Amino acid sequence: MQTLLDLLFPPRCIFCGEASDASRICGVCRSELPWCGALEIKNGVLVTAPLYYEGLARNGVLRYKKQNVFQNDRALAALIAVCVRNHYLNKTVVPDLISYVGQNAVQRYRHGFNQSRNLALSLGKMLDIPVKPLLTKTLSLAKQSRSNAEQRRANASGAYSLKRGADVAGKCILLVDDVITTGSTVGACAEALKRAGADTVIAAGLAITKLRRTF
Repeated sequence: MQTLLDLLFPPRCIFCGEASDASRICGVCRSELPWCGALEIKNGVLVTAPLYYEGLARNGVLRYKKQNVFQNDRALAALIAVCVRNHYLNKTVVPDLISYVGQNAVQRYRHGFNQSRNLALSLGKMLDIPVKPLLTKTLSLAKQSRSNAEQRRANASGAYSLKRGADVAGKCILLVDDVITTGSTVGACAEALKRAGADTVIAAGLAITKLRRTF
């Protein structure tokens, strides 16, 4: 199936649009991308991501948000999977479930798909971890990219709640988002999950903004 798709739609680099191999990252971008792979703390939540949200990576994320390409989900989730394996799997914090940051109606209309959901589904298949839609957005947020750090935290506070019937009691949840900036969104999601009884919430993204302190 994948071979047929590649014949019908030859692979293009997610970050620049030029021809690439099946990884969908061309050699030039692979050498020039702002690779991260660190484990950081944002808004009290452990987060990891393969890329810093700048330069080519930022361009690629924005391209991804404008497209609904099945192969791109898999290629980008494969990058996230490396970080998850390095920092979470076989460590003291091992996720029982994967979930993702939800969207409001405006975001779904604008993008036509939930990129965090698509990444989470592909990641779950790669890591053999169940993926469940645990959170619902209860508030319509102002556009976060236009807000400063303090405004983002205020906007996100109380914006998420647990879906009816979801069971997270005593579980470790891996939360997936496409871009993690201040961590306000993952922090609000973690707050909702912990209120519902989750033991631990950790996060992974495709890209994160830089912090001065990493470990």
